[in-house]
Amino acid sequence: MSNVNIEWKNKRQGFLLLSVISFTIASYYLFQNLSDNYKITNNELVEVKNLLLSESPQLLITEGRYSYEYIQLKFQHYDKYFNVSKEELKCCNKLYILNAITQADTITIKILKDDFENINELGFFNKDNEIFSIVKNGSEMINLDCLNEDRFKENLFGYKILFVLSFLSFLSYLIRKQPQIFGINLDISIFIFVLIIIAFFLIR
Repeated sequence: MSNVNIEWKNKRQGFLLLSVISFTIASYYLFQNLSDNYKITNNELVEVKNLLLSESPQLLITEGRYSYEYIQLKFQHYDKYFNVSKEELKCCNKLYILNAITQADTITIKILKDDFENINELGFFNKDNEIFSIVKNGSEMINLDCLNEDRFKENLFGYKILFVLSFLSFLSYLIRKQPQIFGINLDISIFIFVLIIIAFFLIR
């Protein structure tokens, strides 16, 4: 067997592995949507009342290529910060939060029950608390329904793009001989990459 055939055989196995992995993750996203596991419900949240802000909320931006905004809140008697993440920012009026809430205000928030146990425990594995509800004077500032809808769309996008990747990878695996044009070996990986980029913009 020639080196070209051995190399293509190895690439085919790689395509098969990529297809299986992509299909598995795509199935996970699909299951999340079909079973409503993506939703955050009030039953999963715990209300923390009468929190006194030790400073005004800050709009921060992470560093790096894929930087994003989030709002950070600091309360008296708590060492950990409380954040309105980039997901929640899509479903609230960030300028309203930044302007309507100031230092020494008292507000009510909701966080995940799983996070409540370590609400003020600092450590390497204890990240800042993520806020899913902010209420001041009876006014809710984060739309939970909007957040769940956005999560549904993200899962759906992930399912579609990974299913396309799985399908293209499996088709590449089915090709038993190294594709050529005018005697030149074709790199199928480039075609898959280009098609995934096209699919990305079409599905979005």
